[in-house]
Amino acid sequence: MDEDVSPAVWLPLVEGLTPHGLRHSHKTWMLEDSIPEVLQAERLGHTVPGIRGVYSHVSDSMRDELKVKLQRRWEQSLAQRLKYGTTSPVPVLNRLLEAARTKGTARGHLASA
Repeated sequence: MDEDVSPAVWLPLVEGLTPHGLRHSHKTWMLEDSIPEVLQAERLGHTVPGIRGVYSHVSDSMRDELKVKLQRRWEQSLAQRLKYGTTSPVPVLNRLLEAARTKGTARGHLASA
């Protein structure tokens, strides 16, 4: 990699994608994963309107379930990224790919991804 070019200077993955747009994707993931509405609202900085908001509360088990589901998505994304190449010029991604590859080899599920 050219030392004068920072790996942090990348072209957009999707034209017009904004940080706010990523919130929409996060909401969609939570819907797909059947995360309770009250936890979705909390994550996005919203409140559940009306009486549903009065009687609905986020529990530790809801948060634990969300963490498990987001972790699964994270691991799947690394497995998908490994299909494009096992290394990256971006140091932090390179370390994550190495860990995923090592973990996958030990478990046998990411290595074939």
